[in-house]
Amino acid sequence: MSAYGPAFLAYVAGVGVFAAFFAGIVGVGAVLLIAPLLFFGAPLFFGTAIDFKEISNLTTFAVVIAAARAIFIYRGFGLLRREVIGPMGVPAFLFSALGVVLASFARPQAIQVVFAVASLVGAAFLLIPYHRDLDDATRTLQRNPLPYALAASIVGFVGGFAGAGGGFLLIPTLMGVFRLPTRIALGTASFTGLVIAVVAFAGRIALLHVDWSLVGAIGIGSLLGTEVGIRFQQKVPTLVLRRAVVCVVGVSAVRLLFQLG
Repeated sequence: MSAYGPAFLAYVAGVGVFAAFFAGIVGVGAVLLIAPLLFFGAPLFFGTAIDFKEISNLTTFAVVIAAARAIFIYRGFGLLRREVIGPMGVPAFLFSALGVVLASFARPQAIQVVFAVASLVGAAFLLIPYHRDLDDATRTLQRNPLPYALAASIVGFVGGFAGAGGGFLLIPTLMGVFRLPTRIALGTASFTGLVIAVVAFAGRIALLHVDWSLVGAIGIGSLLGTEVGIRFQQKVPTLVLRRAVVCVVGVSAVRLLFQLG
């Protein structure tokens, strides 16, 4: 039986809906919303505190559910390309597992530094000059298996180490460095995000206590939010979508730098 009441679980589910809806539109940002809404909102509205370890568990599981549903939606829209995701699966899995193992020995500040640096790199990639004619999701993409595998390895390690899906680094890399269309970059990030988040959550189950009532609530909310968010995203102009990604990644990087200072 859950230690939390129905109203509190409904609030957690609502946080999942809101965060997944936002992340479904821009591809990143769920962690930025879930963490403060649970850490500050739970004691404010219910007088119940959730520690950061539990919140980290919930954000990781929210990414698992959101990414799993997102893959099927993006596939339906034709935005998952085998030539891109094919070389990424195994490296993302192996290096995210390595990141999870090393994170268990690392200090919290070290994890925060890695996350901040990766966010800054992602923000820098998004500043690379952008050509609108390349942002056509129907165009033929060049096969680059080794660079894609290398990118997945780096993002997998960072995601596993920092306990995130890695979209804050992979999406800017695919958009800025590989020049992939925005929507295909978001679809690809859902695939690698699922691989990384599953590994990270499995590691957390093995090492930490997980409250399954909270996990269930955030999972249901994330499923609903993702469904609506991605479908709404298809109606958003790609230029607006790209600018939204730039803002979210940039805000994340600046926020983490201020915390480190």
